[in-house]
Amino acid sequence: MAIAPPEKQSGSVRAAKHTASKTQMPSLALVVDWQIVVIASSRVGSDDRSANGSGGIDKRMQRAMLGLLQGDNTGLGVALAAASVSLFLESSLLTECTRWMERSLTNLDETARGSRLEMELQSALGLSSMFTRGNSEQAGHALERSLELAANLRDLHNQLRILGRLHIFHERIGEFRAALEYAERGESVAARIGDPVGIAEAHSALGISRHLEGECASARFHLEAASAELPASTRIDTFHFGFDYRNRARIALARALWLEGLPEQAVTVAREIVAEAEGFNHPVTLCIALIWAVSVFLWNGDLNCAEEHIDKFIDQADRYSLAPYQAVGRGVKGELLVRRGKPDIGIAQLHGALKTLHELRYELLTTSFMTAIAEGFL
Repeated sequence: MAIAPPEKQSGSVRAAKHTASKTQMPSLALVVDWQIVVIASSRVGSDDRSANGSGGIDKRMQRAMLGLLQGDNTGLGVALAAASVSLFLESSLLTECTRWMERSLTNLDETARGSRLEMELQSALGLSSMFTRGNSEQAGHALERSLELAANLRDLHNQLRILGRLHIFHERIGEFRAALEYAERGESVAARIGDPVGIAEAHSALGISRHLEGECASARFHLEAASAELPASTRIDTFHFGFDYRNRARIALARALWLEGLPEQAVTVAREIVAEAEGFNHPVTLCIALIWAVSVFLWNGDLNCAEEHIDKFIDQADRYSLAPYQAVGRGVKGELLVRRGKPDIGIAQLHGALKTLHELRYELLTTSFMTAIAEGFL
């Protein structure tokens, strides 16, 4: 199979080759060209994936990396895993990404500790494990280590990316003040970079933090700034954080509009953003859009619409093994049962969901679910 020319290759393939060129391993770029580019050019469609989101790309990548990691050249296998991160994330192979990043870090040579290679592995491990296993201390430590390395390497673009991932990590564990601090640090880094897309990403994180703290006017300002159409950046794409920052900002804007007394506009925006996210074929972005849209529909009293969207959310969470979102889906189903006049069943389901979410350190919806339980006793 012929390798596509650079202008025809996907963003993930170009990113893989860029990572390869940074490893200072002369043969890695050749391996990436031969293995990753061929895999990417023949990747299966979403309809052909198995229940956990895997496809042919996953099996071939695993065979290639496993052979290297179990052979004499483990360093090359580790570097290939790092170069494949973009493919893992773009293909939504988060469970596989977590497994391979852990294995690669275990096999990482001491001479590579503190390098760009370790930074890439740690960042990918933190992001993928956060969405598949929950917001564990391991995920947080991996992201912090990656940020430390990006700072040591004076790599502003990766600092911005990792700060965004730490922002959502602390948002998910309910540490909103810490999340705001990471958002503010991201704003400072984005200003130093001077890239309009990076600045918009910083606005997205700031807007979400302000929204979660109840500062409606400030939230709307930042979220509208993040939602603006911008020319494509040569260094930063919209999935820089591991999800589409602009889609996430706009679904948060829908909630902000509802809280400002504009329910019809909020519903319209929520529907538009879900439709947009469905077109991305990116489950994490779609799940974020769906769960925040569900809150708008619930606030509006449209239980049927909320149920339709939470069913889509649960389907994505199950298909791609996103454990925290699976528990979130059960909790929202419990809330719907309470609202439909079945409090006993609903309360039991909410308690079960909260137990799992506490174990996974996902506290973003704790207040909402506790409120639903209280309403069930009325």
